[in-house]
Amino acid sequence: MSAVTQAGRVPGSGDPGSRAGSVLTCATVPTAAAGAERGRGTMGDMDVTDLDPAEVFSVSHALAHPPAAVFAAFTEPDRLAAWFGPPGWSVSRESVLLEVRPGGRQRFRMVRDDDPAQAAPVHGTYLRVEPDALLEGREALPGPDGEPTSSHVLTRTEFVAAQDGGTLLVLTQGPLPAAVHPGAAAAWRGSFTRLEALLAEG
Repeated sequence: MSAVTQAGRVPGSGDPGSRAGSVLTCATVPTAAAGAERGRGTMGDMDVTDLDPAEVFSVSHALAHPPAAVFAAFTEPDRLAAWFGPPGWSVSRESVLLEVRPGGRQRFRMVRDDDPAQAAPVHGTYLRVEPDALLEGREALPGPDGEPTSSHVLTRTEFVAAQDGGTLLVLTQGPLPAAVHPGAAAAWRGSFTRLEALLAEG
């Protein structure tokens, strides 16, 4: 899922009039953990456990529905478009491309409901897929023009089966500056509230 939309200044940023700050650019996001080998900016051989813990955050959310249903909401285009993003933002269904396999593309575009001129594109690649259990991906952060840059963020989403038949959703993301962690976590929680409502609808 998008580090741009969740950690950048767009959703829930309190800055609705700013278009210049509508994406989190490579100038503000490290390309690898501190001390990591130079030249590994694409992170193709890394996962979140390899990153500097100070640049990683996690969000957990308990859901009443089983892992298969929650996993489907992340991997089926119609369902993803129905919940992704914090309140006030929507994913354009026609923009969604989900090739749910290692190396497959994850593409979509989120737009602000009250100002569609403000948009946040997602340029992701699936790195690891375990049906109903785990998604790991790498997102290329967009520059001011919306095109992908060489800066990347990793996201790990775990779908943990709960004893009551529900799911504990655990999302971990980085590297991102510690200053954006609270806003990013809040945006993800807003998204998960929308996800919970979608699942309740059946």
